[in-house]
Formats: sequence, C-alpha cells, structure tokens
Amino acid sequence: MRTKSVEERPFGTLCVLHFESFSQEKNLEIYLAAAAIEMLILSLDIVDDLQDQDSQEIWMKNPSHSLNTVLYMLHKCMLVILKTSFKHKHQALEIICKYVMRSINGQQLDLQNEGKKEEVYLKMIEDKSGSLTTLSCLTGKVLADGHIDDHCISYSMALGAIQQINNDMHCLKTWDEKNDFLNGRFSLPILYILNRYSFFTEYLINVYKCKGKLFIPYSNPVDIFNNSLAFQYANLIKKSYQIKATKNLNQFDLTLEAKSYINNFINNIGGRN
Repeated sequence: MRTKSVEERPFGTLCVLHFESFSQEKNLEIYLAAAAIEMLILSLDIVDDLQDQDSQEIWMKNPSHSLNTVLYMLHKCMLVILKTSFKHKHQALEIICKYVMRSINGQQLDLQNEGKKEEVYLKMIEDKSGSLTTLSCLTGKVLADGHIDDHCISYSMALGAIQQINNDMHCLKTWDEKNDFLNGRFSLPILYILNRYSFFTEYLINVYKCKGKLFIPYSNPVDIFNNSLAFQYANLIKKSYQIKATKNLNQFDLTLEAKSYINNFINNIGGRN
C-alpha cells in the first residue's frame, strides 16, 4: 500500500496553475501556498481515516498524537499563507476557511450515513470532496487577481465529485477494510441496488443491514455489483459531472497547460484517484 505522502496530490498543482493563468507577474511564493494547501488536505485525510477507522496508515497507531499533528498542520497552513507577500492573501484565507468548513459539513453527513437518496448523496460528496478541489483552484485564482469566478467554482466542484465517484467504485472492487458495503456505508453503486429491484435485492439488503456479516453466495463478492447495473449507473452520474466540468472549463480563460491538466483530471487520466 502506498502512503499518502508519496501519492500524486494535485491540489497544490491546481493552485499553481490557476495562479499562473491570471497573475501578471511571477511570484515564487505561490509554491509555498501550494505546499500549504497540500498540508491542509493531508490533515483532513488523516482526520477522515481516524473517523472511518478503515486505514492501515501509520497515523492510525496513535490517534491522540495524530490529532495533535492535524491541529498543528491546519494552523501552519494558515500561517504560511499569512506570511506571504500576496496582496489578496486575506481573501484567499477566507476562501480556504469557507470551503474547509463546507467539506467538514459533508464529512459529518457522511459519518451519519445520511445519503440514502441520490440527491442527498450527491450534495454530500460535492460538499465533502468538491469543496477541496474548489478551494485549491480558487486560492490560486484569488492570490493572482483577487477575483472569484462562477465557472471556476462549477468545474472545481465537479472535479471533486468525479474523483469521489471513482473512489466509490474502486473501493467496492476491493473486498477489504475500506469496502463501503462491508462497512454499511452508502455510495452510488450501493444506492442503485438498494433502491431498485433486482433478483438479489432483498438478500443484499439483509447483508447490508448486517454490514456484510451474512454469508454471501458469490465466489467473488464483487459480482454482487458486477451482475447488476450498479457500476454503469455510477459511471452515468460521473459522466454528467464530466460534461458539466468540461462545459464550464471551456468558458474559462486558463492557460493551455492548465486546461490540459484539468481535462486529464476530468477524464481520469490524471488527478487524484
């Protein structure tokens, strides 16, 4: 298993690319801001793992110490940006605080397992995951020129939702401690099966209610989802976000390098998986 410290993490890259697209002059401090964003996202990832209890990362060994580290990282992120020379750094910090709080709200709904309906679940993943890609893009944009753009918010939110849906499907294809079905959590493929009739729906609901502890009559439990339209349904919802993101991206004046990177992100070639 790769640790989060060595995974590709695009949040800082999104910040830098948006800054470079709109800044009238070079400022190497944007890399400090990008590093601060990465540190912020990592701190939230650690909290997510501690809350979900579905990770084998090193910070799971001593949660109380890890929480202290998280608090330090959160404040250090703000301090790093505050000490830069950017004219619009205070506006950027307001954006970071706004979208971190929105992401925490989405995480709270996820912990409460409130997403039993498609529209509620999609709103939850936009808050939880879309807010993080949005703060990354907007921070770079605002540090460059002080302006917020609705197109940027729209495709940034979609980026986070796309990656969360990818995660939904990936975790169901691996029958381990992160599997949402075994943990009794909701995701789009699970919602499809629970809300639509199929030949194994009633049995599956019973399995789900027992968090996967009942006997599953499949040599490969992933066949529960492969033998339905659950993954196709999730991909269809993801496609709607991809169309939305592409449409708004095309209406935004970014550099060719930035557009290429984000298009790869949208189409699952690059970005966070």
